[in-house]
This record gives sequence, C-alpha cells and structure tokens, in this order.
Amino acid sequence: MAESVRIDVPLEVVDGWPPVAVETLDSWREEGDTAVVESIPVFALDLSRGDTALTSPGPDGILRFEGRTRRGGHATFRFITLEGDEPVRPVVERLRQLGADVVPTSFPALWALDVPPEAHVETVHAALAEAAARGVLEFEDPRTYPDSASAH
Repeated sequence: MAESVRIDVPLEVVDGWPPVAVETLDSWREEGDTAVVESIPVFALDLSRGDTALTSPGPDGILRFEGRTRRGGHATFRFITLEGDEPVRPVVERLRQLGADVVPTSFPALWALDVPPEAHVETVHAALAEAAARGVLEFEDPRTYPDSASAH
C-alpha cells in the first residue's frame, strides 16, 4: 500500500505573489525518493495532479520537491472570480460535468481545477474562455507555461 506523504514545493515570490513561499501538496510515495502528486496545485506552476516528483527529506518530516520526473497527463487551470462566488456557480457545475475537479482555495476568489486525462482539456478551456468573455472570471492557461506539456 502506498504511503501518504506531503511535499513542500518552494515558490518564487515576485512583488508579493504568490502570497506564500512554499506550497505543501498531498502525495503518495512511490519507490525511492519519488512521490505522485495527489492534490491540485494552487501556486506551483507547471505541476499537476498525477505528476511524479523527485523529493529529498526535509528536516520536519515533509519531503522537499526537487523536480518533476514524469507527467501524469493532467492539466491544472486556476481562475479568479470577478463578481463573487454566486455568478461562477453555474460555470463550476459545467466544468464538473466536463470531468474537471474544481475546488475553491483558502484564498478569496481563487479556484483551482484539475482536468484528468480522460476529460477534454479543449472543452474545459472553451468553457473557461466563455465565462471570461462574460466577465465572470479570469483564468490561467497551463498551455502558456514554458514546458507546455502540462496540458494534455
């Protein structure tokens, strides 16, 4: 049985963003010094649920992220609501119908969503783009990251 572990991912903070210097992700330990990311990253860009991370032991028992060794086939989008949570509820429901796992974060108006390999990232992107065109939200497209393989 796989062991549940936590991985600290150091973040580059520029002009106060993101509001944290480390994101801790729930993961499952694999063999040796690797673990598979289970939670949806909020601030760790170019990292998604299902990715395999190379880790090193941390002083507090939480593993430290050293790099990604394998993609898991998931894509991670983040969005910010512009008019509160009520107008975004139908969008969230639609995204869930499309197979995405959508979660609010502990930061007001910020949401994260995971698109698993069996869902269609282009359809999810289109739903987000339509909501953005209506002024309901602004979103971050993982396909714009330097290593754009994060979106399947």
